Amino acid sequence: MALAGLWLLDAVLECQPSFFQPEFFGGMLMMNMTAPPAWLWNLLTAVEPVVVTHAAPANAAAVAVQFAIGLGLLWRTTVRAALALSVPWALTVWLFGEMGGGLFVGGGSALTGAPGAALLYAIVAVLLWPRRPDAGTVVADGGLLPRPAPLLVWAAVWVGTAALEGGYLDRSPTFAAQAMDNAAVAGPGWLHAAGQAVGGLVGTHGALFAAVAGTVQAAVGVGVLFPGARRAALAAGAALALFYGAVGQAFGGLFSNGVLGILGSGATDPGAAPITVVLALTLWPRVPRPAPRRDSSPPGSWAHRFRARAAPTPSPSGG
Repeated sequence: MALAGLWLLDAVLECQPSFFQPEFFGGMLMMNMTAPPAWLWNLLTAVEPVVVTHAAPANAAAVAVQFAIGLGLLWRTTVRAALALSVPWALTVWLFGEMGGGLFVGGGSALTGAPGAALLYAIVAVLLWPRRPDAGTVVADGGLLPRPAPLLVWAAVWVGTAALEGGYLDRSPTFAAQAMDNAAVAGPGWLHAAGQAVGGLVGTHGALFAAVAGTVQAAVGVGVLFPGARRAALAAGAALALFYGAVGQAFGGLFSNGVLGILGSGATDPGAAPITVVLALTLWPRVPRPAPRRDSSPPGSWAHRFRARAAPTPSPSGG
């Protein structure tokens, strides 16, 4: 249900009138293209003229696909079809719309949304694929990947983003603060104030922030592999994602025109934070159900007779 809600929100956001204009696709496909690898540049330059020329039908197709995925996830009979459609579509959005989450063009950081929200959508779809009876200790145990692969996926995401932070140790000492200030511009007043406050605290200590962030992210990733620390690691990862989503991404600019003005926000999605929370929930350990207590009192004893009287009597119709 949570995954369906996110897809439906993305579909609604895609209905903004400006998204049917050529400028939307041109700006999206060519943004932040700092020294891209040749293969990615060739793909973008091949796709960009086509979608810009046919902007309205291309965006209408995107709206239809995302509504189909979101609505399909709401009915059990169409869940598999919706999940199957969501994986290639999410990967397409991740590569062309999010530039691979910044992994291929440099500058990727969990603070700014790496490894990309759309990639996490695809990962969650695989983890939720209803392959076998959902009788495991976590929701993902009933999915496509065998145990303990879902936990390794979480570890790979967080340890991978921790490794990205190492690239910032030699960068501008104000990089993190500038990223927060830039994100704050796209947020409402309260989010703007929060981003500027945290950015002011970080200031010129970008290397220290990267080192601390990388250490925490690595701990979140590795911690999930230990049963005793699993809940703490998942909760910390969800909280950290929400923190990054607020101060580093302004939730994709979703609330730039207020809560009721999302259709004029220019946002395409709420960023990586909500889907990271959904990913954490797919791995959250269930509380085992207590086994029914057996009546060990001997037949004919007062305790046995008392429990027999207290048990519900079935109706003659079998109800």
